Amino acid sequence: MEGVEVVRFPYFVPSWQEPLAYRSEGLVNALRADPAARLQVPFFLAAFAWHALVESRDVDLLHAFWTPVGAMALPAKLLRGRPMILSPLGSDLRHLPSVFNRIVIRLADSVVAAGGPTTEVHDRLVAITSKVLHPIFLPIDEPQLDRGDGDELRRELRIKDERVITFIGRLCETKDPVTFVRAASLLLKRRSAIRFLVVGDGPLLPKLMDLSQALGLRGEITFTGARRDIGSILKASDAFAALSPESNCWSTTIAEAMYLKVPCVLADTWLVPPHDPDALAGALDRILGDRDLACRLARGGEALLRAHRREDALILDDTAVMYEAVLRERGRARLSPAR
Repeated sequence: MEGVEVVRFPYFVPSWQEPLAYRSEGLVNALRADPAARLQVPFFLAAFAWHALVESRDVDLLHAFWTPVGAMALPAKLLRGRPMILSPLGSDLRHLPSVFNRIVIRLADSVVAAGGPTTEVHDRLVAITSKVLHPIFLPIDEPQLDRGDGDELRRELRIKDERVITFIGRLCETKDPVTFVRAASLLLKRRSAIRFLVVGDGPLLPKLMDLSQALGLRGEITFTGARRDIGSILKASDAFAALSPESNCWSTTIAEAMYLKVPCVLADTWLVPPHDPDALAGALDRILGDRDLACRLARGGEALLRAHRREDALILDDTAVMYEAVLRERGRARLSPAR
């Protein structure tokens, strides 16, 4: 895949009965969709650990994303003597047992803290480890975002001259899409010709659709479901709202919106308090009515990413420096470009 060897290991027989990976949007979502799939988790973990051990014969180091994956990499680290870098992703630190996370983190040679102080991952890690943390964000795939076509998206969704305000995220309580829908109704009382996009899927979708109908938003709000063309969606947007107090300004989707210069309204950290539809409607109204404010917010978001080294080229440089440092500390040879 784009020059990277991807190993898709089997973990159950027959192979078409493997709902945990390959045909789902991640392990957690697969378990939500099919609770019976939990019976396959031990087989999945055992196969993962075995194939990680087999495939690590010729590698210089291991980089595991998510503490459960770090646990799967431990046999390769301990039996083959390969250094392991661990990148917790937030949901693991938030939901998995603290004892489990502490053990995996302690056994890792180096830990990445997704951006440094003020980020959720960093603050949770500081509470459970004294290790030096590398403040490196995940990249956001700038080339793919650049290829997005906002005009094509508008044609697909039959958006003509309306201004577009977008919510992107899992439709669950934590992301608070309910406040977005309620704010849409309030904003339409202040100005017309607005289309609201709710992009994503989740357990609140039926409730949100019922709420939008009850508020008379049948033609003004579009529930797109889960989509991969985020660049096109954001390029078609005049404003973007993210309402999870936990994610703050460092979540991937918010960074993508800032990269594409979309003015952002965030709960708690910027402009509006959480769970306040009226405040959200007011903030969005200001952005739509004040072009200078919208431009300043767009420039500010772009500058924020650059100041905190959240650009793909800078992230790659910081990651390479970290890899070399870990190899030097373990007395291993310089990292080969092909490995």
